[in-house]
Amino acid sequence: MSSSIADAFKGPSKSPLPSAEAKAAAMEQVRREGATLNARQLIESIGETVFQQCITKPGSSLSKNEEMCIKSVMEKYINAWNVVNQQLVIRIQKQQEMDTGGFSWATEGRS
Repeated sequence: MSSSIADAFKGPSKSPLPSAEAKAAAMEQVRREGATLNARQLIESIGETVFQQCITKPGSSLSKNEEMCIKSVMEKYINAWNVVNQQLVIRIQKQQEMDTGGFSWATEGRS
């Protein structure tokens, strides 16, 4: 499926408003594009951070200390990224619950 967001909002020619399916498709595409952008930003940021903190003498190969530093920094960075993203998801879910009067698909059926 390689349609653009604008294509997702094209409905029947008689209806100026997009259908529920078109809205859902557009929202899913926006979510995917956001996830892709986040992944790119994470990779770029890790690369910059690792190089600044771990590569002390650029050369044709990495020292054992540089390899260990890279692994450590990447693990810490990814863990921190995951914590931030989890908190963001929680915050968005709470906001959606407030916006929808307390109803949430994520919590439906839970006690």
